Amino acid sequence: MSYDLTPRQNVNLFVTDGHTTMSMNDQAVLEDVQYASGNSDFTLARAGWRWALSPRLLLDTRAAYIREPDELFNNVSTLLTKTDHREWVGGAGVSWAWAQDHVLQAGLSERRIRDSEYQVGITTSGQLQPFSYAGSGLRQTGYVEQASGLLQGRLHILGSLRWERFQEYLPQQFSPQISLALRAARNTELQFAAGKYS
Repeated sequence: MSYDLTPRQNVNLFVTDGHTTMSMNDQAVLEDVQYASGNSDFTLARAGWRWALSPRLLLDTRAAYIREPDELFNNVSTLLTKTDHREWVGGAGVSWAWAQDHVLQAGLSERRIRDSEYQVGITTSGQLQPFSYAGSGLRQTGYVEQASGLLQGRLHILGSLRWERFQEYLPQQFSPQISLALRAARNTELQFAAGKYS
């Protein structure tokens, strides 16, 4: 769904959801550790909002959510595997044409992932043995970028700085980058670039 709140504002929404069921035909011949039946779900929701505050200034925000759980059973309905993956992401960006041939862009985003799993294995004695784990992570990124055209379009300069942080596991990182393109002659363009990437 996409809807114009005003001539300069637009909101959009997309949602899908599904359920799947699986069942083997001849479950009696299966062993205890073999999958005989199961079910899974999938949910995806996405929303966004765009606002042109002026002909030179644009704000863009978005968010999304994903859910993927599933369960698998043996031929006597014992749970063998159960997984659950959930993820959401949100962010916002701004684009500002503050002068002719000069555009400044900046944005922030955040992504959180959560996973859990329960599984049954088999021991050397033939017994079923369960184990499980769960974990989550948060990743944050941000950037600022300036693009400029000079000398009546003969020289183009692009400079940016990217910031990234992954929860407390890794230190935050900064990645600067700059590039230049100079049209030295009608059929000749010189390009230069430098950056530091972590």
